[in-house]
Amino acid sequence: MGYRRLIAKYMQHVSNRSGSVWLGDAAQGELSPRGINELRSIWLTIEREVEIDTQGDFNARTLALCNQHGLAGADVARHLGWRARVVEEWLLPPQHPQHRVMTKRDFEHFYLSILSVIQPNFEDR
Repeated sequence: MGYRRLIAKYMQHVSNRSGSVWLGDAAQGELSPRGINELRSIWLTIEREVEIDTQGDFNARTLALCNQHGLAGADVARHLGWRARVVEEWLLPPQHPQHRVMTKRDFEHFYLSILSVIQPNFEDR
């Protein structure tokens, strides 16, 4: 196990026990700003992994919704008001070199933007 993974596991343990990873409470001199930034980076990775585990892969959820409701990348881009290229990169398979990972914020914007398109389909059921 690498040091980042070990630190991540320990940070998760500390958070589970105390409810905090204590990064905001580091006194001057105990940790350098660079060290704190590195630990925050590790913590953000943990949070992303937990988010994906609990909420699923946002790209996969987007692709499933697009397939379910017959939405093409261009349709989604028009509803979002974003460039089609960005949306198309979200819909690429994860192993594709141009695959773009959706954030929770991206997914929420996507979902709210297409709600008017998919809402009538839900009412028909």
